[in-house]
Amino acid sequence: MSKKVKKANREWFDEELEIIDMEDVYGKQSIFGNAFFRITDEQLDALKHGKVLYELNEYGIFIILDNADMEVKENEERRRNKNCNRFTN
Repeated sequence: MSKKVKKANREWFDEELEIIDMEDVYGKQSIFGNAFFRITDEQLDALKHGKVLYELNEYGIFIILDNADMEVKENEERRRNKNCNRFTN
């Protein structure tokens, strides 16, 4: 009996970050609390290769690179896996 692994999918990532200038940060802060993140070159490279950046505190924060090429690649992989499963089951 195989155990199914739950896997995140790109549809979960329905929020977008806005781009502002550094001097605008103060005026955009929430009165309920704020989190400030830096992304390194290494992390940016990981995002470009389909990895997810995350931070887990009171709430989980997950960031992906919105990359159309990555979505195409994932859809092809899903299709391939579905075809393989069809023949192995």
